[in-house]
Amino acid sequence: MRFGMPGDRISPAREYNEIVPSIQVQLDDATCRRLDEIANGKRTEFVEAAVKDAIRRYEYARTRAAYREQPDSEAEADDWSNCEDFKP
Repeated sequence: MRFGMPGDRISPAREYNEIVPSIQVQLDDATCRRLDEIANGKRTEFVEAAVKDAIRRYEYARTRAAYREQPDSEAEADDWSNCEDFKP
């Protein structure tokens, strides 16, 4: 996970001072110290990025599992005779 690198952006909600939901996270002392060392004073942004990364990984894992459970057949993958119309 990248964090605090040049070009990284904070979330749009923070840019425009919108009210966003908040949660409370309790960490042990050692974890909190490491977070402070790594996050460069931007704990909220670091935790938000970590949560988003975990959600993305979870969703990808679910998609991979679904394809393992019901893989595409070769016949279905190449059959375009009943494709849906593209509607933007």
